Amino acid sequence: MKPVKTAAEIRDAIKTEAGGILGWPPGADVMIWPDGKSWKVTFVTIDPERDEQLKFRVEGLARIMRDRMDLAPTPLINR
Repeated sequence: MKPVKTAAEIRDAIKTEAGGILGWPPGADVMIWPDGKSWKVTFVTIDPERDEQLKFRVEGLARIMRDRMDLAPTPLINR
């Protein structure tokens, strides 16, 4: 059974690993959301040319992490 992580925990793990030694660039972020029995990731940035290699690294890490962890269910908020 895979460990269950929140979207924030998955996002932080991806950003830490992908940022590596150089750190995470300003204006870039990762969004995680449920997708059926799995989850998806989107890399967003204000400078796509600068961050092209980072985008590929984020997408590759997400493929690996999807096999190793599940996304925790997000509680619904009643209004």
